Amino acid sequence: MGVSLALLSAVFLTIRDVVSKQLSSKVESITSAFASFLFAIPFYLIILVGLYFAGYENFIIGSSFYLWVILRAFVDSAAEYGKMVALKNADLSIVSSIFTLYPILMLFLSPILTGDQLTLKIIIGVIFSVLGSMVILYKPSSASNNRTGLWAAGISCIFFSVNACLDRLAVQEASATLSGFAMTFFAGLVLLPFVLRKRHQVHSLVVNTRAFLSRGLFECLFMVAKLGALKFISAPQLSTFKNISLLFAVFSGKKVFQETNVLRKVIGAILSIVGMIIAL
Repeated sequence: MGVSLALLSAVFLTIRDVVSKQLSSKVESITSAFASFLFAIPFYLIILVGLYFAGYENFIIGSSFYLWVILRAFVDSAAEYGKMVALKNADLSIVSSIFTLYPILMLFLSPILTGDQLTLKIIIGVIFSVLGSMVILYKPSSASNNRTGLWAAGISCIFFSVNACLDRLAVQEASATLSGFAMTFFAGLVLLPFVLRKRHQVHSLVVNTRAFLSRGLFECLFMVAKLGALKFISAPQLSTFKNISLLFAVFSGKKVFQETNVLRKVIGAILSIVGMIIAL
């Protein structure tokens, strides 16, 4: 079950990022980050109500649930904002490859924050994953990859690695869907003041409602699948599954955004997927 959910999360992540890349030229990064939370909430509510009446959601939470959720909300706000800045200034495949570097951070953070035990095969799998990412990052030649985008992606990657640990802790206290809803709701509250202070940002939310709703659906599905997977597998293992989304991102970047150096990026993505298989 954990593997199936992790694979689904990788697919939903890729679709979400393609839409985010398309929106990056239309709206400010902070607005796009806030919208990723706001427009996912209706879908969470629909799923929660459906699960409740089907008898699969009891809304029971543990004593530490809100602590992890609120901490995660602040970290996720910074991570999503950094990601939107990165997507605005760099290729989709390059941004995705930088994010796949965060498994190496998980090797240090996960045992400390979540208590997950590392095995040799997980460590070797992570090394292969990072090696694949480095192949993709080697001499990026696209003119659209400026330092702002690369730095934003790198800093965002650090925040996302902390996120994964907090995700793992939260889903031990409540269901995956309820955890995702709470995290999304509080993260939206963190960014709300930054969006409301400028009228044109509010206008952007209205004008791009259809695209934001489309992304909100896949944001919700991605989070539910990811958090569900974390009930069965460790955070470092889950982090390697995102490398499947990297392969999708390479082909999407070529087809939708005419990105270059596809062969090298495919080789890097395949190396990363080998790492994912080893880590299982």
